[in-house]
Amino acid sequence: MTHHFKSLAAVAAVGILALTGCSQNDSSTAADQSDTAEALTVENSWAKAADSGMTAVFGEITNNSDQAVTITGASSNATDAENTQLHTTALDASSGSSQMKQVDSMTIEAGQTLTLEPGGDHIMLMDLTCSLPAGIPVHVTLETESGQELTFDAGARDYSGAQEEYAPGEMPSGGSESEGGMDGMEGMEHSDMSDMPGMATESAAALPQCS
Repeated sequence: MTHHFKSLAAVAAVGILALTGCSQNDSSTAADQSDTAEALTVENSWAKAADSGMTAVFGEITNNSDQAVTITGASSNATDAENTQLHTTALDASSGSSQMKQVDSMTIEAGQTLTLEPGGDHIMLMDLTCSLPAGIPVHVTLETESGQELTFDAGARDYSGAQEEYAPGEMPSGGSESEGGMDGMEGMEHSDMSDMPGMATESAAALPQCS
């Protein structure tokens, strides 16, 4: 009888340990997800002022966590969902000009800062649905690989730089090779591209101000 009681007690103890282990794992997972949600902070964010066409958002995104965080997408109140893109810029050795192209993701290692800047990585706002005069904030939401989101405001400011072209074979949303291809695009600013066919479907006066 005593032996039987001890056996039952041992089984119960194992069960309690197993349940405790599951509980700890679930708690750890929840904590990890929470940490990921608060892992990123954005500083010095701004956007290039534009009346129509396209523009870009810049700033410094810091990963405060102890693991890498991958940004897989972005959205904004200034464009339709599919027209907020992650972009990088690289120097083309053959032409000597800077070329920008869309990328699927941007990874920030633990404790590191990703700098979004003219002539480098940036968030591209294509086919603006509202105008961004200087002083007006644009709302941007970053999406991470883990499914978390981070929203921040980037104040628009006048800026005459950011003179990149698209990589060969790529066109801004709304454009096509039949509309002139890439010829003559070298050195053209993001905002200047709005003057090309297909770059802006509405005049600057027709676009409401972003809010």
